Amino acid sequence: MALLLLGSCIARAQLTETEMLGRAIEYFGSQKYQEALITFNQLEQTRRLSARMLAYKGVCYYRLEMYADAITTLSQVASSMSSYSPHEQAVYYYAWGESHFQLGHYFECIPCLKEAIGVCPVSDKAEIYYRLGFASTMISEYEDAIEYFSSADSLYEKCVMGRTEKAHREQGRRMLHHLLITHGPRRVDVADKEA
Repeated sequence: MALLLLGSCIARAQLTETEMLGRAIEYFGSQKYQEALITFNQLEQTRRLSARMLAYKGVCYYRLEMYADAITTLSQVASSMSSYSPHEQAVYYYAWGESHFQLGHYFECIPCLKEAIGVCPVSDKAEIYYRLGFASTMISEYEDAIEYFSSADSLYEKCVMGRTEKAHREQGRRMLHHLLITHGPRRVDVADKEA
């Protein structure tokens, strides 16, 4: 009798976990990131989350601007990201790279954003190149920054831009112009002029 009762309790607990997992995924899909995160954290108290659920959790942290937690969580699933669809990979790599960027980890954000470029749709590439240009400028990789800002500008030209994209394009153009003057291939130093 006790075994039957224990089996019933275990089945009920598993059903509850299954329902909670469904709820967490539903919250995530509805962009209710705080609710999704709370539910994922509750689930983790009794079970180990799959790599995909951890990736969802990492995106929740990113969307809630909890960048250090996003980095930690997405780092845990880095080795399995290549098994997901290109769209999923793009989301995870971008969230991971952007989290590094927001914390000023410019060296670390570049490889993540480069991975995102390789799998994201063309419509997202301009924004990622813009971020890469900015990160490269911050670490004094000026030739790379010039290349990234140039790529961003040419891609912005081909896509529908909202207010943010228009502002980024304008800022990217200003940065590119400045970088071409100060670090471009035809730059002439004052010392060269005096020689």
